[in-house]
Order: sequence, then C-alpha cells, then structure tokens
Amino acid sequence: MSTRLVLVFITSAVVRHQLDCNAWIVDDNLVVNNALVALTKLHQSSFGFEEGGRLTWNLTCKCSPACDGTQPRVSIRVLLCPRDKTNKVDKAGAVQLCVSDSSQCSSLSGNLQHRYGRYLSWVVSSSIGNKGFYTSYFLNCGAYNGTGVNLHCKSHLVLLNPGGEHLSYDEIPLPAMYVVGVTIWSGILVMWLINWAAFWKYSNPLHRVLFVVPLIKAALHLILYFVWESKSRTGYDNDSLLTVQYLVRSVQEGVLFFMLMLLADGWYVTCTSTSVFRWLGTATLFAGLATSLLCVEMVHEYFLAFTICCCLFMLYKALKWATRNIDHLIKQQTQISSNMSRLGLSYVSQCTLDHLLTAKEHLFRYYRAFIVVWAILSIIAIAAVFFVTEEVWIRALVVEAPEVVVILGILLLFRLRNFAKYRNIKLKAPESSYTIIYSPTNEEGCCHTVYLADDADTLSIGTKQSSRSSESRNSTYIVETSV
Repeated sequence: MSTRLVLVFITSAVVRHQLDCNAWIVDDNLVVNNALVALTKLHQSSFGFEEGGRLTWNLTCKCSPACDGTQPRVSIRVLLCPRDKTNKVDKAGAVQLCVSDSSQCSSLSGNLQHRYGRYLSWVVSSSIGNKGFYTSYFLNCGAYNGTGVNLHCKSHLVLLNPGGEHLSYDEIPLPAMYVVGVTIWSGILVMWLINWAAFWKYSNPLHRVLFVVPLIKAALHLILYFVWESKSRTGYDNDSLLTVQYLVRSVQEGVLFFMLMLLADGWYVTCTSTSVFRWLGTATLFAGLATSLLCVEMVHEYFLAFTICCCLFMLYKALKWATRNIDHLIKQQTQISSNMSRLGLSYVSQCTLDHLLTAKEHLFRYYRAFIVVWAILSIIAIAAVFFVTEEVWIRALVVEAPEVVVILGILLLFRLRNFAKYRNIKLKAPESSYTIIYSPTNEEGCCHTVYLADDADTLSIGTKQSSRSSESRNSTYIVETSV
C-alpha cells in the first residue's frame, strides 16, 4: 500500500504540474526559408474559444539580403484547427497541406501590412464563430523571388475570448474557484481557532503544528488566485508569481508529509518527547522532499526519482510507526487489566484507563484509514483527470479533492475536545491506606502515570514496577504505563 500511495502522490504532483499556466499571448522567433515549406504549431495546448472569440497574429520579418525592389511571393497562412483534427494535421505535414488541404481546418491568409527596407509585416485576424478548442499552426507554402533570401521573423499571437478575457473558456472559472478555496481554508482556520479558544487548557504543540497545514493551503490558494487573475488580465504568465507558487506548493506538500509522520509517531498523543535523531531524520526528509518537488517544477522532472525515494521512505516509516503505536496500546490494555486484577484494584471514576487507551488506539486506526482513503481517492482522481480532457477547472478540482479530504479528516480527528474525564481517573485499592492518583503526564514526558502511596508490598499497574520504599507511611510509588 505504501508503494502504491507514493506512486499516486508523485502522479498527482505531475498532474498538478501539467495543470499549471500556459500563456495565451505567445511571442516566438521564426525563420522562413524561401526554398522550404514549413508547418509550425504556434502554441502547445489547445485554446478554448467562446463564440465571438478572436485570434490575432502578427508576423514581422527581417529578410537578408534586403527585400528592396523584390516582389514578395511568400504565402503566409494560419491554420485554425479543432482539437480533434490536430493529429491529422501533424501526420499530413506541410507539403501535403500546401498541395491539397484536406485537414478540415480554417485557413486564414496573412495580409502584407508594411514593407519597408528589410522588414515585412503580416497580420492575420479572425473571429471565432463556434465554441470549441482550437490549435493554430503557421503554414508557409510560398517561396521568395530570389536566391538565398531568408526571413527572420518575430511572431506575436493573441488568443482572446469575449470581454477581453485572455483565459481559455475552461480556465475562466479558476480564479473564482481559488477565491472559494481561500474562503474555505480561512473558515477552517477560524474554526480551528474557535476550537482552541474553547479548549485551550488541553492544547499542546501538536495542535500548533496542525494549524500550519490549513494556513499554508490558504496561502497557496491565494497565490494561485493571483496567478490566474494576472493571466486573465494580461495573457502572460507572471514568472514571479509562478516561482512563489512552486515554492509554497513544495513547502505545503513537505509540511503535510511531516505532519503525517509526527502523528504516526504519536507525538503528544502517546509521548511528549521524540529522540533528537528522529527529529533530525524527519526534518532532513522534509527538506529533501520540498526541494525535490521544487526542482521538478522549475528544473526538470528527472528529480522525480529523488522525490519517489523520499516519499517511499517517509510513508513506510509513518505506517510502521502508526502500527507500532496500535500494538503497544493494545499491549498496555492487557497489562493494566491483568495487574489490576492481580492487585485487586477497581475504578472509582466512570472513566477508566481502558477508555483512555482505547480512545488513543482508535485515533491511530482512523489515521491509517484516512491514509488508505487518500490513496484510493487519489487513484480515482488521477483516472478521472485522463478522461476529463476539456475542463481544466474540473481537473484541478478533482486533483485537489483527495488532499482536502485527508487534511480535513486529520484536523477533525485530532481536534481539541474536553479531555477532563481522562485527567480524573480514580482507582480504589483493597486497603484504605492506599492513596491512588492518576496523572496523564510525568516529568519524563510519558503520558500515563499512576501514583500509589502506602507502606504495603510492591505494587504495579503498568510495564514498570515500583519497589517498596523504606521510608515512612505515605511514601510515593510511581508506576508508568506509557508507550
């Protein structure tokens, strides 16, 4: 299961990478050779035009040698092809399209606008009549009258929807969607703060770590809103915002895995301390995972190999630690029940140590269940993404859903509640000379401690025994039952 989950996580990261921006104002350099025909795709992804959208393409060329006195016979065309025809166009090639165009694409001829000195300029402009996804190609079918004449050109393509909207129609809902995301995660933060205000006296560092996860998610959605809003306004990708987005997203994924490892280890659930070696190891893996994810986005996808190694090790450890805590809690329940029966102890309070240990055992069982649900939903989401090819906002929502489910589930599971009943567990011994006090923590950071005071024989509740004291009556015996 851990290996499958890692692959699901990595595939999700790749899908998110593919859902990132694709600028719809495209500036490029082209070389038009007088002796060759050429077919060039002007943009990589199909653009969704609403009815009434517009394509505008400017081609400004510098020819060498000079074009003075030479009559241009270059045939500049733009093919506007529905997405389902692009494979046919790619297979046909430039020569066949120039000789006999059977691609069923709209052929838009370029009009020579300016001719001065070495510079020529063509403009193609067309309104879109039917809603759909289109890909545009530059097609050069003519030749220039003269030998050795090359046109060194700058291409400027603008794809626009009605109302000055630079986004493809399947991207238009994205800014609003991320505003909703910011609102939802901000609401979760507010509810978390209300929960903390209501039960602050039971709070511990674990809840402060959990607070960071929705905080980073809210920040990421806010950044994504600005990324898409900027592109909607200008038609260009904002490189600074994209860099910040990649950085925050990488940190968010690393923090999520870091949190999952802390929860699996039982930090402030079964014990309040963790070894320095484990802290350093977890922090190193967090830094490695975040850095590798950033490199996948900004450098090359070859870094996925290192990301897979980090995720595989972290998830293996997280599931192993969670299972270990479940086994130890079950063992503790058995030991406590056996020792209490042997010593003749009984509970005075309604809440017992069995209730406490069972509640913690259920926490870890639900935690593992959320991890499994996350894996299953991620598999479904990734499969759905490959079938939903036209609506980018739906794909983005589907990819986001599994992570939202696991984060909300973890926050709900580990939220603060009234834990007073677990701090007031009382036991009754056969002799009235016993004074028995239960404490959830002790000086060593362990989470279940029973204090027994008497002058009788050795008493034991948990895994450690307290030897009989040689001091006077009411001396204190400390018995630990922590994992």
